[in-house]
Amino acid sequence: MPYGLSSHCVYSSCDSDLEVFTPFINLPPRSLTEYYETIKQPVSLRSVMNKVIGFHGRAGATGFTELKSWDAFEGEMRKIWENCREFNQEGSEIYTLAGELQVCWASLEYSVSS
Repeated sequence: MPYGLSSHCVYSSCDSDLEVFTPFINLPPRSLTEYYETIKQPVSLRSVMNKVIGFHGRAGATGFTELKSWDAFEGEMRKIWENCREFNQEGSEIYTLAGELQVCWASLEYSVSS
C-alpha cells in the first residue's frame, strides 16, 4: 500500500492531472553542495519508493521493505517537505509546493485509513 501512495503523489496533484510534484522525485544534484551541507538526511519520493520495495543499488529490489511500520514510512515522507522547507526560502515556489505535497499526502493518508 505505501508504494501506491508515494507513486500517486509522484504523478498527481490530487486535484488535477498535472505532475506538480516532479521536483520531489529525485534528490538535488550532488553539485548543489550547500544542500547536502544543510540537509543531513536527504529524502526524495524515489528514495522512499526504493526503501518500500527494498531496492539496493545495482542488486535490484529484494521485495522486503526497509520501512517496517507505517510510522517509519510516514516519517520518510514527512522528511521530504521538511527538508524542502529547511533549505528553501519561505514564500518561494518550491517551498509552497512542499506544502501542497504535504496536503496531498494528508488526504491520501486519510483515504487509506478510512
